Amino acid sequence: MVVLETIGGYESARLNFLLDNNVAVHGTDTRKVKNHDELKLLIERRQDLKQMLTQEKNRFKAPLNESLQSGIKAVIDCLNQQISTIDETINKIIKNNIELSRKREILQTVSGIGPVTAMTLLGLLPELGQLNRKQVASLCGVAPYAQQSGEKSRYRRTYGGRRNLRPVLFMAAMGARRKKGSELSAFFERLEKKGKKPMVSLVAIMGKIIAISNARIKEEFFGSN
Repeated sequence: MVVLETIGGYESARLNFLLDNNVAVHGTDTRKVKNHDELKLLIERRQDLKQMLTQEKNRFKAPLNESLQSGIKAVIDCLNQQISTIDETINKIIKNNIELSRKREILQTVSGIGPVTAMTLLGLLPELGQLNRKQVASLCGVAPYAQQSGEKSRYRRTYGGRRNLRPVLFMAAMGARRKKGSELSAFFERLEKKGKKPMVSLVAIMGKIIAISNARIKEEFFGSN
């Protein structure tokens, strides 16, 4: 199979040649790919800026002389402005893309997922909806793996996956846990009653959030099968 990129009509002659010679051809949606690539870069940059912002805010709280605090405050203001600009660009990309816009709507129906988590998943997990439950959990680093040493089984733990996704899902799980009356909050309480540690229960909620998100997008865009 040959993957053919659309380039303003110039690909037509190549397409006809390949088809005449019975070569299987798959055309790529370059606009869709470009949007996802740009979104990924923007999300990663936003995360870097947020980390820098946290560091500067912590420095600002430390006992410093007035001139140093003034300089740190200026950096904080600058970082906030850059984050705001990136958010505007991200929202514009999503708004102007029918598929991304609809996916964002679907994601925000999941308990714990707000605007930031939704756009992060769109940028860092474009495969959402195309994977099974275990695959998407593994990509997000929330799939439990049994730890065994010889004949002794240890606690199951999660690791691996895309490192930038776990912190976002963790915050989403915290939000879902605090939402009293929600399905995920009740799920957390059931795990607590079974004696599960709070962190284990939160990771389980993270897995639920991504599983529900994956299922809803799959149903909308790829059918229930």
